[in-house]
Amino acid sequence: MSTLIHSMVNEENHNNNNNIDSTTIKFLIHYQQQATVIYLPLNITLDAFYNHLSSICHLTLTNPPTFTIKWLDESLDAITMSSQRELN
Repeated sequence: MSTLIHSMVNEENHNNNNNIDSTTIKFLIHYQQQATVIYLPLNITLDAFYNHLSSICHLTLTNPPTFTIKWLDESLDAITMSSQRELN
């Protein structure tokens, strides 16, 4: 099982005129010693998020996914994401 760890920053407060509006969120994805930054809609579904990650990391998407998504909280603890509620 592969593990993806991403951290999220709401672009609403960090726009800096980069043509990114307040309806997107920045994801920093770490996978196999590489980091990738992507911007996705705030209202993205978990399935669409899995599809984006599968494409970026060249993973085969199964149901349920065979990889784990984690995010870092304010204390830098890795928290597993497995539902739409956790993504929101």
